[in-house]
Amino acid sequence: MPSMLCSARSQRLERSSGLAMGVLASSEFCSEVSRVEDASLSKMVARARSFVPRHRVRQVVDAECVGAPWNDADLIERYQSGERRFAGMSLPGAQLCSANLSEANFGRAVLSGANLRRSNLRGCNLQGADLCGADLRGANLCMADLRGVDFSGADLRGANLSGAQLLSGSLSAAKIDGTTRFSRRRRRR
Repeated sequence: MPSMLCSARSQRLERSSGLAMGVLASSEFCSEVSRVEDASLSKMVARARSFVPRHRVRQVVDAECVGAPWNDADLIERYQSGERRFAGMSLPGAQLCSANLSEANFGRAVLSGANLRRSNLRGCNLQGADLCGADLRGANLCMADLRGVDFSGADLRGANLSGAQLLSGSLSAAKIDGTTRFSRRRRRR
């Protein structure tokens, strides 16, 4: 029975790319996919790529990271092979000390308690990410998108946040000292 549901959904997906994005985004579809034993989410995403317009493929690719099992080595390996989209990934307590992860997309990622000490996160998209209790001492966050990031309890001593966008982020109980670098505002004359 679940296989029939999945094939019926697939046929409907092929009819309209607009419908495909709506169905892929729906939690109902995701829960059906998890119940279907013979179809994995990655196969469904690969199939969807064949009929989703090119400008929407990025949304589908980002969906692959949500809920996927991750470990530190997987992340580093995928980054070194050229992948930069890690939006929605969950990797609490990750050991990524001194890692080069510049220009990566970690939007809505869960990196609470992660060790990112001396890591290069220059130009990263961390919008809406959870960095509660993360160790970011000496990290390079220059030009990073930090809008909506939760830094509660994070250690930002010695971190470089020059040019970073910090709108609506939470810095409550974050450790910041004179070595933490923020952008200087230009004075108007």
